[in-house]
Amino acid sequence: MVCTLSSYKLLKIPKGKVIAMVLHDHCNFACEYCAIPLDKKKDTSQLVKYSDGSYIDRFVSYGSDNVFVLSGGEPTLTPRFVQFIEKITENNRISMYTNLSTDVNWLRRYADKIDYIMAALSPYYDNESHFEKFADKVKILYENGVNIFVRFIATKARIPLIDKYIKYFKHIDVPFLVYPEFKYSAGLYQVEYYTENEFMKIFTHANYVGKLYMEHNGVKGNCLKCLAGSKYIYIDQTWGIYKCVNFTADANVNCDTCCTCDIQYFYGMTGLTQVPIWDRTDTGYLRWIKKNKLDSKWWI
Repeated sequence: MVCTLSSYKLLKIPKGKVIAMVLHDHCNFACEYCAIPLDKKKDTSQLVKYSDGSYIDRFVSYGSDNVFVLSGGEPTLTPRFVQFIEKITENNRISMYTNLSTDVNWLRRYADKIDYIMAALSPYYDNESHFEKFADKVKILYENGVNIFVRFIATKARIPLIDKYIKYFKHIDVPFLVYPEFKYSAGLYQVEYYTENEFMKIFTHANYVGKLYMEHNGVKGNCLKCLAGSKYIYIDQTWGIYKCVNFTADANVNCDTCCTCDIQYFYGMTGLTQVPIWDRTDTGYLRWIKKNKLDSKWWI
């Protein structure tokens, strides 16, 4: 069921939900692998509805003891965003997908309310001077207790940079996760073609279950119970409320698609413990696989 603008005030979301919210498509970068069309990435008009700050009260009306997973576009470009975080974290927790292109040092104040920050290492940062600014922000947040990890999309042209970045982030003890490139024009989850050596370079640094699944269907997703609609819900840019981040399907329709949603994996699935994204060792990852009896549901 979709909740319309006129009915949102009557809504009270039960406690304990993970609420994914794509605030807007606007972004100050234009990464070639991004699924958002260029004209939308640069469309600042999307931000107007947030200008008066009324959206803050809307979020607060959803209740307490939930986790808001914020993304975009770039969520930190949202008007009055600092005030929003201040208000929403009074009774909720947050996670955020961000490219760190704005001043985010203030997030240090909310470290105990942040489950994680996924910092996208855009190709923009492959320039040495730009990378230094990105790395400084990551380090400051990490040293102030914010759970932060770096997400790197390994286009074929960027694969030679993996070793350099791995070395740097390992040195400052920040998780560095390498993703393959998806060709959205060929289908939502069509992975770019890699040579065997390129694929193994990516695979070497894909040591958590969500990434492995997205790369080569490593986990049989149909063996796992999807929690869309029960634990996870999605709010789109028109404030419609859906059960799934990936598909705006009717809440009564059962999803039989193997899920590739990051949120599913970062927050765990029915009967499974939380995925150990903070344990960067192979031993820790394999322990999670064994603990959750996934050995027989796994193939490479």
